[in-house]
Amino acid sequence: MTGRDRGIFYGSVLVSNGYWTLACAMGIKLVEWAWQAVKGLVV
Repeated sequence: MTGRDRGIFYGSVLVSNGYWTLACAMGIKLVEWAWQAVKGLVV
């Protein structure tokens, strides 16, 4: 594996980890928002 290959590999790892971190964070926020909405309807 050449230096260029390693750079591409590590760059793609960083981009994909960033993507999944944001996707999971948005999913958690969506669940929190839905929980608050349901909680407000029940009370």
